[in-house]
Parts: sequence; structure tokens; C-alpha cells
Amino acid sequence: MRSKCWPIRALQNEDLDGFRNNAHAFLRRYPMSFISLANKDGTQVLNTGVPSGQPPPRRGNVETIEAVFRTGQPAYSNLFIGSVSGRRIVTVSVPVIRDGQIVHEIAFNPPLEMFQHIIQRQRPTDDWTMSIFDRTGTNLARVPNPQQTIGLKASPTLLPALQSQEEGKLPTYSLEDVELLTAFTRSPLFGWTVAAGVPVATLTAPLWRELAFTAAVGFIMLGIGLAFAIGMAARIARGEMLHGLLINELNHRVKNTLATVQSIASQTFRSSVKTGDARRKFEARLSSLGRAHNILSEEKWESAELREIVDSVLEPYA
Repeated sequence: MRSKCWPIRALQNEDLDGFRNNAHAFLRRYPMSFISLANKDGTQVLNTGVPSGQPPPRRGNVETIEAVFRTGQPAYSNLFIGSVSGRRIVTVSVPVIRDGQIVHEIAFNPPLEMFQHIIQRQRPTDDWTMSIFDRTGTNLARVPNPQQTIGLKASPTLLPALQSQEEGKLPTYSLEDVELLTAFTRSPLFGWTVAAGVPVATLTAPLWRELAFTAAVGFIMLGIGLAFAIGMAARIARGEMLHGLLINELNHRVKNTLATVQSIASQTFRSSVKTGDARRKFEARLSSLGRAHNILSEEKWESAELREIVDSVLEPYA
């Protein structure tokens, strides 16, 4: 029989059930989002949207997986249809590193409503058009008319500029055929673009200054939201690495302590010729304690055969 311990090292030991429990606890704040664990070829090892015991489908986008395994850095997807949810989503991906090698990719799809809320808050008046575009120029958040426009490309008057420039300002026509003066800027970190346009009919000099300011503030808010999502996934991966380091340090210190105790005992018993039997018993008991520690450390202090530990500790008394 095995006794399970605290599963903080879930991914390190391929404890998928422990990882699933931790992921579900985080996702209570995001009931429409999922966390997935994938291999380099795009095969999903686990997806919180698929019941335990059922194989998840292949990931809908493998570009971010390839980017994570190639660079070892976080990656950000374009808008795509999730293979589990069947909805339009974007994902933030981070690597899972074990023994210096990338073994998995963790992906989290932050709710699109989060980005929608960001631009809605930054909209000065109801006649402004504001959008967040992925690297292909596809709307992933937009006002007005998000239900009709999310998933569509930018208007033909704006799309060429998005694909050829990092930032700029130009006259455009919206998807609703409204003449706008539009400013946009692209993030060098994740490649998405924020654009804001004001109708030419209502444009004044003060409004133009407000346009530039609003686009900058909206971009900053978007960065904050993404940083939060990245931080979540990165903490999972860093926690795995940190716990391994602590376990190794603990094992090293315990072994040093046992060696010190054995050395002190050897020096103490050496001066007495009548303590040979006591010395042998003491060293046997100390060795059994060391063997029990080795059993636990080999299992990363998460699981071990209870009988094996008991037999090891009781061996000197047999």
C-alpha cells in the first residue's frame, strides 16, 4: 500500500491527477477557461475540459507549442477554435522544465471577455472604434459590435498597415463603413496590436491627443492582463523546479548531518574498550535511519512503500 504525500511535485513525477486538482482550483475564477498539458508533437496529455480517463483531442494550434519548445520562452497564440471548447480562444503557453529539458507545454486560455472589458473601459465615447488584433490582423476583442466582428479580419483600409508596420496613424473605414482616423501600435512581446479610431466627423485637435493617449493606456492595460495570465502558468512551472531544488538540498543536508553524528559517535566510542557491542548497535540503528531517508528521497518525499520503510528502520532490532 502506498501513502501519498503533498502533490506539489505533480508534473515532476507525472502525477497528472495532482496537477489536474491544482489546475481546477485555479480555474474556479475562470469557469469558461481550460488548462492543458501537451507534448512537443501537439498531443495533449491532459486538458481540464476533458474528464479524467478520457484522451483529449490533438491541440487546435501547434504553433505556440513549437515556439515554446524551440525558444524555452512563453508564447502567445493567434485567435483559433479550441479543440475541446469549440469556441474562439487565445492561449498563453509556458514550458515545463525537468532536469534542464523542456518536457511539456502548459497552455491557459484567458477569457476573451477580459480583453473586451479592457478596451470597453478605455473607450472615451460610444462613437469610437477600438480593437485588439492578433498577429494575423484578426479581431479578438472589439467595440462596437463584438458579437458580429470578433473573428473577422481588420477592415481592408487598415489590414495592410497592420501587417507592414509596428505602429502608425492613418485614415480608415471601419467594418461598419464609418470613416475614422485610426492610431495603432503593436506589442514587441506578444505581437498583438491595439487600435483606436475616432470618426472623422467628430474629430478635433483635443480629441486627437486623447486618441493617442487612450491607445497607449489601453495597450498598457492589455499588457497587465496578459502578465497576470503568464504569471499564473509560469508559477506552476517555476514551482516544479523550485521544489526539486529544495528536495535535493534537504537530502544533501540530512546526509551530512547523519555523517556528522556517525563521526562523533565513532570518536566517542573509540576511547572505551567495553562499548564495542553498544557501538555496533548504535551504528546499525543510524544506518537504518539513513536507509529509510534514502527510500523517501528516491521517491521525492511523495510516496514510498510503508513496509519497506518499517523493515529498514526495524532491521537493527530483528
